[in-house]
Amino acid sequence: MGSTKLMTKIGLGLLVVGAFVLATPARADAAFVAWICDDAACDGSALDMMATDGDADGVIVLANALLGNVTVTTSRSKGNIGSATDPSMDISYSMGGAGTVWIYATDTDFLGSGMFFGTNDGNFAGTATITTYLCGGNSNNELDLTNCSTSSDGTSSPFSLQLTHDAATTSPYSLTLGIKIVKTDSGALSGDYLVTTPEPVSMALLGLGLAGFGVATRRRNKNR
Repeated sequence: MGSTKLMTKIGLGLLVVGAFVLATPARADAAFVAWICDDAACDGSALDMMATDGDADGVIVLANALLGNVTVTTSRSKGNIGSATDPSMDISYSMGGAGTVWIYATDTDFLGSGMFFGTNDGNFAGTATITTYLCGGNSNNELDLTNCSTSSDGTSSPFSLQLTHDAATTSPYSLTLGIKIVKTDSGALSGDYLVTTPEPVSMALLGLGLAGFGVATRRRNKNR
């Protein structure tokens, strides 16, 4: 009789544990993914390559010998640089040979609001045109290209772009860095594309500058 009561208690305990497990939502791990593709949509053609951050160290190294002779990219995100609340992402790339290639890196589960600045520095030996993309904020999906800022340049000089995200719109959210390379010769090409949030001091200076501009504008309007 005692053993029957004991088994009944154990059974009830297991039911309670099972109910707790079923009621607990699954853990939403961040997805950090990189692509090298032959088209802007990365639609999964035979030439496309994709890699995930399997060991969760925030670093992905991906090479594709089918596009542009040899294309290599090293992508970095939270776990290696930045964090969920202080986003920072980076793509270092190199390419030998002629061709057109798209390189993307996406990380999800970023939190909070922010203004993001992207800067690309390229070292060209030959002729190439590079377009950079900074996308995200509208969802927490990988490779969400519905909200993008773009910048392009055909020389080796740095160029930059920015994107602003409001947490009231979507949180958590994803960020996607994109690079399109159009190369017409066999010269070597390499570069680094970095996206960061500005330092608090920079934001404060920006705020003071905007406030000063507003005051000057009001005075100018009063004197008319």
